[in-house]
Amino acid sequence: MQKETNSVYMLQKYHKILDSYGIKVKLFADDAKLYVKIVNSVDTAVLQAALNALCLWADKWQLTVAVDKCCVLYIGKADKTPTVYLINNM
Repeated sequence: MQKETNSVYMLQKYHKILDSYGIKVKLFADDAKLYVKIVNSVDTAVLQAALNALCLWADKWQLTVAVDKCCVLYIGKADKTPTVYLINNM
């Protein structure tokens, strides 16, 4: 029972961190999908700050983020150069 309580607490903190940045999250098993609308450079900076906070949270709980399984899906005009986001400086 204690293990379940810790898991629920961890997920609540995870959601709270991302909500504070205006990021929507969907969880399934050990996967997470983050959703955010990027309109300008401020939104880009907010997403990067949320990713940084997420990495700090994962480090605190001794979890790893599988950077090689991470990707970005861009939907919209193709005339923009995609932004590079960093996870654990990678």
